[in-house]
Amino acid sequence: MILLRKLTLKSIASFYYDQKEMTVEMLIKDKPYEVLKAYYNLEKITFNEDVLNILKQSFISFYEITKPGIDKDYKSKIFGQQNYDTKSYEDLKLISRRILFKGGMISNSLKNALKQKKLANQLTEDNINVLQSKSLLMSKNHGH
Repeated sequence: MILLRKLTLKSIASFYYDQKEMTVEMLIKDKPYEVLKAYYNLEKITFNEDVLNILKQSFISFYEITKPGIDKDYKSKIFGQQNYDTKSYEDLKLISRRILFKGGMISNSLKNALKQKKLANQLTEDNINVLQSKSLLMSKNHGH
């Protein structure tokens, strides 16, 4: 027999280890991703309709699962595969900061895109510096 624990807004968020005194309501306001993560990763914990409705409002692609149960693929289903190729390095940094600020985790695809854009950014800056120095040397050689 599996015991299922149903948490309300006033329940203590015992699954969140940073602060044992937080209620689910406080945790949703501060770090909604932690509640989402608990819903999909913890088999024996579920939430009442009030909490689920707040999660639906916070995460557009939120979906309910049958409990007891888990869904390890929830990140790709909720957040989807973002197309980071069209974004600049500065935009990707901003996206990652927002995710971290909200208590979320940066996906591997975002990490890889950040690394690639940073490398491309550095190569471009190095090429500009090399071109500038070559042109300066040429102008000095020609007496300008």
